[in-house]
Amino acid sequence: MLENLHPRDVFAYFEKISAIPRGSGNCGQIADYIVSLAQEEGLCWERDNWDNIIIKKPGTSSWKDAPAVMLQGHLDMVCEKTPQSAHDFLRDPLPLQTNEREIWSAETTLGADDGIAVAMMLAILAGDFAEHPPLECVFTTDEEIGLIGAQQLDLSRCRAAYLINLDCDEDGVFIAGCCGGVRVRYAVPVRRVHKEGIGFRLTIDGLMGGHSGAEIHKNGANGVQLMARLLQTAAQNSSFSIISIQGGDKDNVIPARCTAQVIGEGDFAGAYTCLRQEYQDREPDMQFACEQLGMQAAEALTDASSRDVLAFLTKAPCGVLTMHPDIVGLVGTSANLASVDTETDQICGTISVRSETTEERDSVCEQIRELLAAARGTETRDGAYPGWAYSRRSHLRQIMTETWQDLFGAAPKVDVIHAGLECGVLQSKLPGLDCISFGPKITGIHTVSERLDAESVGRNYRFLLEVLKRLGRNFHA
Repeated sequence: MLENLHPRDVFAYFEKISAIPRGSGNCGQIADYIVSLAQEEGLCWERDNWDNIIIKKPGTSSWKDAPAVMLQGHLDMVCEKTPQSAHDFLRDPLPLQTNEREIWSAETTLGADDGIAVAMMLAILAGDFAEHPPLECVFTTDEEIGLIGAQQLDLSRCRAAYLINLDCDEDGVFIAGCCGGVRVRYAVPVRRVHKEGIGFRLTIDGLMGGHSGAEIHKNGANGVQLMARLLQTAAQNSSFSIISIQGGDKDNVIPARCTAQVIGEGDFAGAYTCLRQEYQDREPDMQFACEQLGMQAAEALTDASSRDVLAFLTKAPCGVLTMHPDIVGLVGTSANLASVDTETDQICGTISVRSETTEERDSVCEQIRELLAAARGTETRDGAYPGWAYSRRSHLRQIMTETWQDLFGAAPKVDVIHAGLECGVLQSKLPGLDCISFGPKITGIHTVSERLDAESVGRNYRFLLEVLKRLGRNFHA
């Protein structure tokens, strides 16, 4: 399928790994394949209980004592498909398609995030290059569901001075820092009372949503918090009772929709009108529906429980909280009220907190804890990962910037992002590790519209090989 694309070895490996199921939580088969290649090449390798793999390739003769370079990408992919697709992500090879400019997969995600990184590393490990420093190729697992493999990885036997992470999807962009984060799981206990009356289903929909790190600076509405505000406003002049609230399902996605079921009438349309005026410029596609369900009997929240739940949801830290002190336009600290769910005896959900510093991250978590205490609620924290602070002086960034300029006649864009990358986790295990993230152009990541730019792959692979040469030469300069 991809035999006419260049570099042929990179695309050959990409096609091979695309035939192997490798969704998050299902990386055993792809790990087997990576290990088999290392064995065929006679390379030193390690594999742990999480299917993380480290493969070491010695430097060429004159560069065998140069500082080692770690190349890194993740094995797992996000598995999404169209409603009509019969694809089985546990068994079937991806149905690759190409027009020789782009590559995609018919009706499914492509997994170029981060399969193209894996393909590049395999091509380098199997290739016979005249010059390169010692290489430590690191393949991690379950990045897409919380950087899990990277956090479990043992780097005690690695000696790399530089880390080149290949998990960036913008051509000509170098990532030089990212935030850290943690997941807060909250629960507010509720009491219920029997109610009879007209039932209503309220729905807020059409919000922009988006990635809770990369797009939170747009200051759109959060569906969960918006519904809580609507209910709180309507309750001032009404006597309805809440049965349930439901919204959001992924920690790293801003909820674009939220529903609530209530019993009893209220001025819900009037409450929505106030919110609509507030967000009309930022949320032009925002919608509201109030569906009457007829006479019902239900176990609804008591008034006191409703007040506790709505007080917490409306006051919980949400959105951009601070901006970065040194980098103009970059968010410093944020929180995403990612989900709310209703159980018989509690209203629960998650809040994703991101920050450039651990201190600010923990401060926001304490705010959440105090708000929950007022509502007699509880919180637990998990999935914490460290940030990767931007360094004003980076030898790796200097070499890579100069190389890009020399090869392509334009300076790359150097960026810091308000999202998590594995660089922060790996740097915490190897203090002093000089890091950069880059990669070829991929659009529609995590969707069935995902596409990989073939020309960009060739350009970035050529660039990577040249960077490795210059790092080795610089050692002897």
